[in-house]
Amino acid sequence: MNQRHDQHSPEQRALDALKKMPALKAPDTTRARARQAFFIDPDTVVTEDDASVGVRGSVWTAVAAAAAVVALLIYGAMPNGHWIVTQAEPASAISIVGHTPELGQTFAGGSVQTAADCEFELTLDGIMRMRFRPDTQAEVPSTPARWFNRDRELLVEAGEVFGTTDGPLGFSFRLRTPEATADLVGTTFAVIRNAEATCFCLYEGSIEFTPLATGQAATLPVGKRVTIYRDGRPALIEPIDGGEQMKLQMIQDAGTGIAPD
Repeated sequence: MNQRHDQHSPEQRALDALKKMPALKAPDTTRARARQAFFIDPDTVVTEDDASVGVRGSVWTAVAAAAAVVALLIYGAMPNGHWIVTQAEPASAISIVGHTPELGQTFAGGSVQTAADCEFELTLDGIMRMRFRPDTQAEVPSTPARWFNRDRELLVEAGEVFGTTDGPLGFSFRLRTPEATADLVGTTFAVIRNAEATCFCLYEGSIEFTPLATGQAATLPVGKRVTIYRDGRPALIEPIDGGEQMKLQMIQDAGTGIAPD
C-alpha cells in the first residue's frame, strides 16, 4: 500500500515525465564557455606546497630587506675615525679614562686629566688637533658617527685646551664649561676655565658663544677673547693677550696631524 502510494505520488509522476522528454544538446560554444567557467587550467593551479613556498619566499625577502636596513643604520651610527695620542709629556702624569696613555694609541673618548707640568695632545684623523695644558680636567667626546648622531661636545671642567681644525669639520663640535658653550666652525681656538670664569679665545675662524646664565648667543670676533664670569657679571670681550696668541699660533702651526687612512 505504501509502495503503490510512493510510485504514483506527484513527485514520482513528474520525474517519470521528465525522463520521457527528448534529450537536448547544447551548442559547442556554450559547452566551451561553461567548461571555462567551471574548470581551471591545470597549468595555472597553485598547490598548497607552491603557496607555502611563495609565502616563505615573501617572508624571507622581507626579513632580508629589514636586515639590510638595520645593517645600514648600525653602519651609519658607528664612529667615524679615531682620536690618536700624538703627544704625552710625561705620560706618567696624564690619565685618560684612568690609564696612562701611549703615543700612537687610539682613544675612543672619555675623561682626560693632566697633572702640573705636563701636556697632552690628541688628533682626529687629520681634521682636528687639541692640546690639553697642565692641570686640565676634561671629557673628550667619541668621534662623530658616519651618518647619524654627529653632534659632539668637549666638556672642560678646569684648565686649558687649545685646538685647531683643518677648515669646516663637517659635523657639529661644541665646547662646554659650567658657565657657557661655544660652537666651532673651522677654527683655531682656546677654552680656559678657572674658578672664577670661562674664557673662549678665537685666533682664526668662527665661534658663537652662549652664556648659560642668559642663553643669548653672540659671535666672537677674530683675535678676541670673551670672559664669562661665574658670578653673573656681564661678559667681557677684549683682545687676546700675548701668551694666548703664542700658544694659538703654535697649535695652528702644528696643524691637524695624522691624515686619515
